[in-house]
Amino acid sequence: MVSSLMAQIDKSNITIYRDAWGIPHIHAGTDAELAYGLAWATAEDDFASIQESILAARGRLAEVKGREGAIYDAVCFVLGIREYIEANYESEIPEDFKPVLEAYVAAINQYAKLHPKEVLLKKVFPVTEVDMMTGYVLGMSLIANIGDELAKIFSGSVELFELNKPRGSNAIAVAPSRTTSGESFLLLNSHQPLTGPYSWYEAHLINDNMNIHGATFPGGTSLFIGANNHLGWGHTVNHPDFTDIYKLEMNPEEKLQYRYDNEWKTLKVRKLKLKVKFGFLKIPIKRKFYWSEYGPTIKTKKGFYTVKFAANTEMKHAAQWFAMNKATDLESFTEILDRQWLSGTNLVYADKDGHIMFRSNGLFPHRKEGYEWQKVLEGNTSDNNWEKKKYLSADKMFHLEDPDCGYLFNTNNSPFNCTCVEENPDPSMYDSSIGYSRKENNRSTRLAALLAADTMLTYDEFKAIKYDYAWADPLYEYTVSDLNKLRELDPATYPDIADILNTLKNWNLDSNIDSEGAAIMTLFLDYYMSYLYENGLNASVQDMTEAVMVEYLRKVKKHFKKHFKTVNVKLGDIQRHVRGNVDLPIGGSPYVLSAVYSELQKNGKLYMDGGESFIQFIRFGPDGAKIESINAYGASAKPDSPHYTDQMELFVNQELKPITLDLETVKKEAKRSYHPK
Repeated sequence: MVSSLMAQIDKSNITIYRDAWGIPHIHAGTDAELAYGLAWATAEDDFASIQESILAARGRLAEVKGREGAIYDAVCFVLGIREYIEANYESEIPEDFKPVLEAYVAAINQYAKLHPKEVLLKKVFPVTEVDMMTGYVLGMSLIANIGDELAKIFSGSVELFELNKPRGSNAIAVAPSRTTSGESFLLLNSHQPLTGPYSWYEAHLINDNMNIHGATFPGGTSLFIGANNHLGWGHTVNHPDFTDIYKLEMNPEEKLQYRYDNEWKTLKVRKLKLKVKFGFLKIPIKRKFYWSEYGPTIKTKKGFYTVKFAANTEMKHAAQWFAMNKATDLESFTEILDRQWLSGTNLVYADKDGHIMFRSNGLFPHRKEGYEWQKVLEGNTSDNNWEKKKYLSADKMFHLEDPDCGYLFNTNNSPFNCTCVEENPDPSMYDSSIGYSRKENNRSTRLAALLAADTMLTYDEFKAIKYDYAWADPLYEYTVSDLNKLRELDPATYPDIADILNTLKNWNLDSNIDSEGAAIMTLFLDYYMSYLYENGLNASVQDMTEAVMVEYLRKVKKHFKKHFKTVNVKLGDIQRHVRGNVDLPIGGSPYVLSAVYSELQKNGKLYMDGGESFIQFIRFGPDGAKIESINAYGASAKPDSPHYTDQMELFVNQELKPITLDLETVKKEAKRSYHPK
C-alpha cells in the first residue's frame, strides 16, 4: 500500500519553508504530498512525541516511559481501540482520506530509516496506518474524559464522583458589530501539556485545496485548530455525559458470569502483558481485563464495572479535521461538522463574512427514558445498552450562531453561559440525556464580566481580555464551595500565620509576577488539590473547613520559609517557565484567563508544564485574515535546535509574532527552504 503510494509522491513538489522562528510553512501539490511534508517537518522538530503516540497504540510506551507510559498502554488496551481499528479500518476510513494517512505514515517511516539514533524503541518501525489511527482514537477518548471515568472505577469509589470534571482552554469570537475596526476577532487558546504527544505543534499548510495556519498534535495529519483567509476555529474540552458506567450483576455460583436479560453470560477475558521500564530494567507485568455485552469491563474490590462511550469506535475524526482545513465559508464548514465524526469538544468559530458560531459537539446515544444516566447503571439488561453508531443528530447539539450582542466564548464552562445573559439559550431546549454541564469556573465568570462591560472592542482591548491575570471577585473554584472564606480568616485568631492572612486580605486578586497574594493562593491550591486528588475527592464540590484552610496555609508559610527564607514571596519567584538554560518568571494561575499549570519541584518552585501553550489571535476583514501567534517554548522540541526556547521570552511577556498566509511573502522571508527526503 505505502510502496505504491510512494511512486505517486513527487518530493520535489513538497517544499518546507522555515521562517525566522523555525515555523514550517509547507507548500505541496496533492493532499497526500502535503501530509508527507507535514509529517516530515513534525518529525524534524519532535519525532519523540510522534513515537510516544505510536508506542501507546502498540502497547509499548511503558518500555520507554515506565509507569507513566503504562497508563496509556493500559487505557488503549482496556478500551479495545486497536482491535476495533484493525477490524474496521478498510470499511470506515473514507477512500479519499486513505492516501493522506498512507503518505503521512510513509514519511514517518522514511524519517526513522534515515535517523535511527532518534528511534526510541527498536523493531517498532515500520509503523502502519492502523498505528496512527489507534493513536488518534486514544487521544480522542482521553479528550472525551474517559481517563476520569476509568480513574473512578479503578479507585473503587465510583458513586462518590460527579461526572464532567472541568479542565482548561479558552476560545472567544467577536462579531464585526462589536469591534471598532469592523473586523471579526477570534482567539484560539487551548490548554494542553507543553510537551509530549498532546502538546501543540505549529504549522502552515499550503496547496491548491487549502492555505491554513494553526496547530496540531505531533502525529496529526492536518491542523486541529487554526485559520485560513476565510474562517477559523478553536476547540475547548467540553463536559457533557459522554460515558455510561454499568455495575454488572455477577453470578455468586459461577465465576465470571453476569446476568443479562434473564440469562447468565460469561465475560470475555482479555490479558494485558506489558514490559515496564524501572531504571535499567524492564519488568513484565500482567493484568486481566474483561469484555461484556456493554463493552470494556474492569474488576475492582467493589465488583465488575463496564464503561461505554462513543469515542473508542469512531475513527473518522482525522478525516473531518482535514476537511475542516479546506472549508471556505460557514455553509461548507457547517456541512463538515454535521458529518459528526468528531466525538467530542466544543468549537468556537469566526469568519470574514462576520459570522460567529459556538457548538458544543459530541456523539451522544439515543438513551431511553427512565434511567438516571449520569449515575452508575445496573448492568443486567439490554434495555439500557444503547446501540453504537446510532447517535443524536447534529441539530440536537448545543448550537448558537450570530447572537445580537456580538460575542461568544467558552472556557470549559457550561454552554448555557456562552454569550450575554439575555441571549444564553434555555437548557430545557436540549435533550437532558446529553447531560450538558451546568458548571462555571473562575475563567468563565471573569470573561463574561469583561466581555459584557465593553460594548465596542479595539484589537488591543481584545488581547488584553485574553491576557487578563485577575481572579473573579468573589474567588471561585469549582471544586471548592466557597474559596472566598480563605480571605476572611481572622489574623488575630491565627497569629502564627497572621502575616500570610494579612497578605491575602490585601491582595487585589491579580496574578502578575509581582503579586504576593497570588503566590500564596497558587501554592495553597497546589497543596489542597493534591490532597483532594489523593483522597479521591477532586471531581466533586468540597466544603473546605476552616481547619483545613489553616492547615494548608501553615504548609504554605513553612514552604516559603524553607525555600525562600521569607514569607514575602512574589509569584514570579516561585512560578517559573523553564526549559534548557532558560528560566523566567511567569504570571497567571490555573484559574485565571492567562492559565498556567505547574508542577512542584524539589527546589520548592513551580515549573509550568501545561495550560497556556499555543495561542493564536485572528482578525478577519474583507481582505482575509491577519494572524498573530505564540508558542510556549519554540518550534522544536530538540535541545540542539535554535528554536528550542526562542519564543519563551515573548511568551512570558504576553507578546506575539506575526504570521503570513501569503506564499510569496513566506518564500521571501524564509530563512531556509528544502524538500523532504
